[in-house]
Amino acid sequence: MQAVLQGMDDLMKKATGQPPLAAFWEVRSLEDAPDEIEYQHRLRRIRFYQRFSAVPLPVDYLCPPVASGQPEVRFTLMAVTYPPGQPLNLEMQRQIVLAGLVKMEGADLQSEYVQRALVSIV
Repeated sequence: MQAVLQGMDDLMKKATGQPPLAAFWEVRSLEDAPDEIEYQHRLRRIRFYQRFSAVPLPVDYLCPPVASGQPEVRFTLMAVTYPPGQPLNLEMQRQIVLAGLVKMEGADLQSEYVQRALVSIV
């Protein structure tokens, strides 16, 4: 994981001359784990990332169904700032949501999923 974070830092510095503001990814949310075993698996994933200075963002991040008839999936966004440990202010959280949902996933900025995530950042 440390090598991945360093690689992201190196790529951004090479491309822009600046380090990234943050690295982020999704993990399945604890709140909808179907049983104690899955809850513990998800908790271990979150704790693994926390060992590398990642923090869970307080964002209501619900992913639309990937296919017809499939359920929506709730995720927790985890983020590491550069340098690690810097606080994530509200604007940075907003940028992460916009980058993740709109730029990377191609979601419509006006969709209920994007709007719910943005409104939840307080």
